Amino acid sequence: MENDGILELYADFLICNNKQASATNLSHMVDGKVSHDSVTRMLSGNEFKSIDLWHKAKSIIREVCPITDNYKDMPVLDQPILSIDDTIIEKPHSSENELTCWHYDHCSGRSIRGINLVSALWVCKDWSLPVAYDLVHKDVITTEDGEQKRKSGKTKIKMMLDFLQILHQNCLPVTHIVFDSWYSCQEVFSMVKNKMGKHFVCPIKSNRMLALSESDKLNGKWIHLDQVDFSGKKAIKVWLKGVAFPVLLHKQVFTNKDESTGIIYLVSDNLELTAQEISAIYEKRWKVEEYHKSIKSNIGIEKSPAHTVRTQSNHIFASLYAFIKLEKIGHKLKKNHFAIQNLLYIPALQIAYKLYVNLCA
Repeated sequence: MENDGILELYADFLICNNKQASATNLSHMVDGKVSHDSVTRMLSGNEFKSIDLWHKAKSIIREVCPITDNYKDMPVLDQPILSIDDTIIEKPHSSENELTCWHYDHCSGRSIRGINLVSALWVCKDWSLPVAYDLVHKDVITTEDGEQKRKSGKTKIKMMLDFLQILHQNCLPVTHIVFDSWYSCQEVFSMVKNKMGKHFVCPIKSNRMLALSESDKLNGKWIHLDQVDFSGKKAIKVWLKGVAFPVLLHKQVFTNKDESTGIIYLVSDNLELTAQEISAIYEKRWKVEEYHKSIKSNIGIEKSPAHTVRTQSNHIFASLYAFIKLEKIGHKLKKNHFAIQNLLYIPALQIAYKLYVNLCA
């Protein structure tokens, strides 16, 4: 079987498998018709990249949102967005290398041993498709206070800028780019607005400085974000320090599951949006969290025993491709990824139980 065929089989295996995603288990799944050595050669011999993932998603995107359609004329909440975020694929027992190492997790507030995956997720008409990705390679070793530490020679912001440039060249249909405060800097803002001709919606940190008018900006009259009067329900036009153009600022108050309240400050360069539209567009960012959950729960991206940089990287590529396959099945059956897994798991469980009963007889 050619490598392309083995990749297809491997992605299917990741969807069907609920144990360790090893080449041996795949070989067992097909009764040895594909050897585990063939799978290992595919994972270690190829070098799958972000552009390969784009080619896997491209045909679906062109069908859902053809370039010939003027998608900018769609209602703003129906327009396609691109959500960029990262997650850590935990690998607590794997040997350390430039890919599998310690990364700080902002959600848990601690460092986690694993692989840091940065993804760009295209969201439109109930479709969620990863269209670009990169992995944090901590390939620079420094010595601080007598201890060796790993650092990445490429920042996550640089990864994001690379995504945006390539996806723009490939004519990805999208109107708004959504991301968290980690990426909210002038370089990203300028790329989205000036080079791509798109809009952004993102949160900013509460310590940002801003001006309430263009004259205040020119005169250097900056104030802290927490000094802004949000008594009205409308978004406020402001000038962020270090940003060349005005943005709309919206204070969103939300309620957590424990009924406590929180505040997030959202900004957008699209001055035609209402406060409600800014919140609604940013809410679509939740799709990237669902994507992270699915690749870990339904595809087992963390379950590979691969231990080299190349094989780990290729396993992750195959996992993202498997997510695209699950999306296609989900739209055909009108079911989410977890419901599809149940369709696969229940019959397998029933067969396993019958075999167990026969063994006990």
